Amino acid sequence: MSFPVSLKGVVTLGLFCTALILASLDSRATAASRGDIDPVSGKPCARCHPSKIDGVNVHEPVKSDCAACHRTAGGDHRELPGLFGVKTTGPRLCEECHGDMTSQKSVHKPIREGSCLGCHAPHNSPLKKLLRYEGTRLCFSCHSRLVIATWPYPHKPVAAGDCTGCHTPHQSQAPKLLKSDKQLVCFNCHNPALVKGESVHKPVAEGNCGGCHDVHGANYPKLLKLPGTPAALLCSRCHGNLASQKTVHSPVREGKCLACHSVHSAPAKKLLAKSGSEFCFQCHDKTPFSGKRFPHEPVASGACLECHDPHQATAPKLVRKTNDGQLICFSCHDKTIASGASVHGPVAGGDCGACHTVHGGDQPRLLKASITPPVKLCQECHGTMATEKSVHWHVKQGECLACHQPHSAPAKKLLRAAGEKLCFECHRKERLLGAFPHSPAAAGDCMACHDPHQAKETALIKLADKPVCFSCHDKAMATGVSVHPPVAVGECNACHATHGSDQPKLLKARLATGSSLAFSTEQFELCFTCHDVAAMTTPDTDKATAFRDGNKNLHYAHVQNGMVACRSCHDFHAAPQPHLLKEKEGSGKKAVTLTFKPTANGGNCTMSCHDSIAYDRKR
Repeated sequence: MSFPVSLKGVVTLGLFCTALILASLDSRATAASRGDIDPVSGKPCARCHPSKIDGVNVHEPVKSDCAACHRTAGGDHRELPGLFGVKTTGPRLCEECHGDMTSQKSVHKPIREGSCLGCHAPHNSPLKKLLRYEGTRLCFSCHSRLVIATWPYPHKPVAAGDCTGCHTPHQSQAPKLLKSDKQLVCFNCHNPALVKGESVHKPVAEGNCGGCHDVHGANYPKLLKLPGTPAALLCSRCHGNLASQKTVHSPVREGKCLACHSVHSAPAKKLLAKSGSEFCFQCHDKTPFSGKRFPHEPVASGACLECHDPHQATAPKLVRKTNDGQLICFSCHDKTIASGASVHGPVAGGDCGACHTVHGGDQPRLLKASITPPVKLCQECHGTMATEKSVHWHVKQGECLACHQPHSAPAKKLLRAAGEKLCFECHRKERLLGAFPHSPAAAGDCMACHDPHQAKETALIKLADKPVCFSCHDKAMATGVSVHPPVAVGECNACHATHGSDQPKLLKARLATGSSLAFSTEQFELCFTCHDVAAMTTPDTDKATAFRDGNKNLHYAHVQNGMVACRSCHDFHAAPQPHLLKEKEGSGKKAVTLTFKPTANGGNCTMSCHDSIAYDRKR
């Protein structure tokens, strides 16, 4: 008779259970009767498993009761294999004695995965804690030795194989299985005073020593992740490149951050060893900054960093700029002093130090030199302006600021006012202008003719390669066989008032116009400011004029006996014939020609109005 497969299984299982129950009723008696109890240990298991209790360090249950971990079930397990394994699998068996080791924030991976036997032997070990391997060998059975322990500069605990000096092997409330907070675990060996100071490095304050240090080993001393010098690569990871601008502090340029800063904490702000200017004076000579009659206030208060950036700047001397790009001086000083139509070159270029001693000086306003007579400061750039024949009174007195403003001004050339407005603060306008003003004077353009500081000619008249008048007037008027002596030497002002006159053509005195008019000394007053009036009023003379035939005065003969005047024959500036004689007077049918040929003692004059006439002074 055949049974279904399922029924056979049920019968087999029943028979097996019955045998197991019967065997368990007298397992100890059976074992004892067979002599299975180990005579040395007194334990029944040791007879067959002596290696489990033969060790320097034996698991406590192995010493006392194998059943603490293993099922016994009675009977001889050699005859019933599979019934005497561990009571349960995974970490739950260990937790029955050792408690839960997965409750904290950081759990060792073997513990988390229930693999206690990855590190521990279950029965005995020659090592404490039933560890399978000694020291770092155990850790490196999972963790990479290459990554942790082959650095040129190893962490001392790593080099000594003391991983548990910093880490707990099972679980921890701190990251990375650290024994305590990241920073606190470091202070088990390192001095906690490292973090006590007025300022503490942010990674240190946050307990993040690993921000700068590799905790197991590094390629650089002090376990630094990157070299501190020469390029300060480590610092630049957080602080950026502080050596990219035009001017760089030499310690920064050389990567010597620690020349100024402490790495963990410091007694002053910004991780500085000292505060204020005393710190700067460790390198910079204090002498130029002290003992001055007029110290700059930030220097006096030790606030170097109010003006200077300690790392880099776009301006020379590490001078800071304001947020809107202005020179740092204007963070304290009113920036409107540089907002005029014209700005002093050093001010425009941000170089206040061209005129001012920026730290302190012996002159008021921190000026480098005196601006009172003798004025030295302005001369350092502009030179002396008081060496020529004619010097402006204010220049001679060293009063540059009488006309100029030092920073900026509403007019060009840093002038306090434009054009005549400035000049007429001192010069009286009513004395300079008349019914006929000189056009530059009328326009207020005094500088068209005058140099404002000094000149080789009187009255500050400009001179280049020609009289200043010919800057505007045609120089041809002074070109000819004969030239009026004042014109020849550039003294136009012998006849002309240079600013203005009540006479036409800016003449200094009356000079009648037209060529055919009766002569009078009043009509030609201007000519007689130089020429002897006797040349026109004396019939006979041997010295009043050279234009005579013997002693007969030919000038007298011309002006007294007809409608002829000075300008009928003479040009006032220059002429193509000697004695300023014209070749032609008038125009059209009224034109009169004149040809003069000089002789040793006189000359020959031929005009369209009379025959050729000769004269000789020796007759």
